[in-house]
Amino acid sequence: DLIYDVSDRIRIAAAGILVASPSTNNVLKRGSEYTISWTLTGAQNANVKLRVFQGAVQILNITDSTPNDGSYTWTVPADMTMGNDLVIRVKAIDNLVSDDSGLLTIED
Repeated sequence: DLIYDVSDRIRIAAAGILVASPSTNNVLKRGSEYTISWTLTGAQNANVKLRVFQGAVQILNITDSTPNDGSYTWTVPADMTMGNDLVIRVKAIDNLVSDDSGLLTIED
């Protein structure tokens, strides 16, 4: 006789990244240190890249690869472009999942 069992239903979460901070209307000062944080769900690459965008234009490469552990400490460069329409993008290095922060301002 064959013996078998059927498991209960399982759910596989889709991979995703959600940037928690900085959030909309945050003001970041040039030369100051901030924590970029995100949550991740589902199976995804072990590393992410972090970029700053102004509209559709990438204006700064923060890092090409950092562990996808939900947090990165960043010092805003003293010569960073100032503006009030910037976002930080957290993107898996395999480019499969990403998210942008809310609009933020960089100033002196």
